[in-house]
Amino acid sequence: MIAASLTATSAVSADSTARAGAVQAQALDRHSDAMADDFSVSLNPDSAAVTVRTGEVVLARVNTVVTDGSAQPISLSVRTPPLPDGGLAFSFNSPTIMAGQYSTLAIAPSSQIPKGTYQITVVATGASVTREATFFLTIDGHKPPPMPTIFTSVEPSSVTVQAGQSTTVTLNTEIVSSGPVPLTLSAIAPYGATVTFNPSTVMAGEASTVTITTSEDLVAGSHEITLLASVEWQMTRSRLSLTVTKASSWATWTPYKVGDTVTYIGQRYRCIQAHTSLPGWEPPIVPALWQRI
Repeated sequence: MIAASLTATSAVSADSTARAGAVQAQALDRHSDAMADDFSVSLNPDSAAVTVRTGEVVLARVNTVVTDGSAQPISLSVRTPPLPDGGLAFSFNSPTIMAGQYSTLAIAPSSQIPKGTYQITVVATGASVTREATFFLTIDGHKPPPMPTIFTSVEPSSVTVQAGQSTTVTLNTEIVSSGPVPLTLSAIAPYGATVTFNPSTVMAGEASTVTITTSEDLVAGSHEITLLASVEWQMTRSRLSLTVTKASSWATWTPYKVGDTVTYIGQRYRCIQAHTSLPGWEPPIVPALWQRI
């Protein structure tokens, strides 16, 4: 009887030891599971709305955080639904990172991509697990091309003319950005002054000859003429200072050049041949020198 009792006690003891070993092994397995390497991934921002222009880029930061175990290498890629040809282009500044680090995703929309919202999924593939984050890009439309920067200048910037005569200056145009564009030329002038351009339309970078024709009614003194060069979305201004003089009375022993005008006994005359006036060369007497106007 004593031997049988010892045998039963030994069997109970062995069974208890086996159960304890199984519990300990299960606990070790759970500890191993808890320590598996893992990470999370997120985007900042996780959405954007843009009006696209050629060359525009949208940026999103891809953040990763170690959530369990140790850092592991991560490969980054992008998955999207079917897109129009050349609709979106993607690049990472660092396509492979360690969990806990970040990378920047650049999204370049095509200038032809239609309006709409596009789902972009960033896939982070690690050694032991793959995680994903979603970015929503809304295309609102397309921007017009950048405006060119245009400058104009007038040479000379000031002229003197006798009322009833004309003078010319040069309007120069210059473009410092974008491509050449056609410019329409016009002017704001005082009453009694007429401005014409030759040519009246130029490509930015070209010049035009400006003729200012004055009437006898134009008041003597200083006047300002504004020369305008415009395209659909932009206008530039150059200012010309115009000094107007009035015809003087004809006098002897005075040098006259072609185009000079004088008054004589209430009538106006224009010089048609350069000369120095002498007694007896009064304008009505010498039509070879003076033309009545």
